[in-house]
Amino acid sequence: MCKRLLTAASAVFVILAAACGDANSSSDTTEKTIFAMDTAITFKGGREDSQKAAELISELDELFDRYSEDSEIYAINHRQNMELSEDTKRIIASSAELSEKYGSDVNIFSGDITDCWNISSGNPRVPSDEEIEEALRSCNNSSFSLEAMSFADENGSIDLGSVAKGYALDRVHEELGEDSYYIVSSGSSVLLNGNKPDGERFTVAVRDPETGGTLGTVRTDACFVSTSGGYERYFELDGKRYSHIFDLNTGCPSETDLISVTVICGSGIESDFLSTLIYLGGTARLGEYLYSEEFSVIAVTEDKEIYLSEDVDFELTEDSYEIKELSDE
Repeated sequence: MCKRLLTAASAVFVILAAACGDANSSSDTTEKTIFAMDTAITFKGGREDSQKAAELISELDELFDRYSEDSEIYAINHRQNMELSEDTKRIIASSAELSEKYGSDVNIFSGDITDCWNISSGNPRVPSDEEIEEALRSCNNSSFSLEAMSFADENGSIDLGSVAKGYALDRVHEELGEDSYYIVSSGSSVLLNGNKPDGERFTVAVRDPETGGTLGTVRTDACFVSTSGGYERYFELDGKRYSHIFDLNTGCPSETDLISVTVICGSGIESDFLSTLIYLGGTARLGEYLYSEEFSVIAVTEDKEIYLSEDVDFELTEDSYEIKELSDE
């Protein structure tokens, strides 16, 4: 029996290519990296902006960490009375609105499924069918009240893993505004703001899920970019890989023919949520999202096919992949 846990703390899935550090950059521009939300988060921009962003994300990490006894999410999950911050209320309400709008395949009230498999810890496990069924019942019958911001009974718990980074980027954008130039990268989610010192558009490199190299590059104006994939965090047992992204219909790690989905839009939490949702749906549901006017999609299949929204300025750099039209299927 072989058990192995792999995490993405040092592996970036959406990386910035030549976005900063050119000859025209201001001398006030700096780069700062912290560890928060279970990953390395890098800030590039003015020194004061970078410090503000780092402090804000660290504060949000303390609020949202479901494993920390000092966090507000821990208090909610353990039915403890605590005065909640506006950020905790907002992220819960916003996540519920996204599930209402796009579907509950991504649902923050599915924390019991997370706990059942324990993939985010150092001791992942394959639970019994009975344990999975019990966790699913709890998830599907969550008694959470948005008005009271609490659970009415013991069913359900919150896991913000599908939205926390995106929400944090939204809050940084609110705090720093739209006028200055800065970049915040949490690996799987990136905020690009303002105008580059060299006058060029931002260039974002999308990782090849198989090799870790660059699959291709996207040229874009200021926006939010998020990527989801089963390769991000998983464990292996007896030769089978179990992803950290769960199918809430089965209570098991997702099995999809997509290996990577990148979403580009004007909202951090929405890009984070949608990249996971579209990944879970696979190519069978890709047509529901590929032609949206609200966001853009780059979807990569296990057969090394790439599907793009029409407005994406994407250049393929890995010749083992092929860009295809959805109608080709």
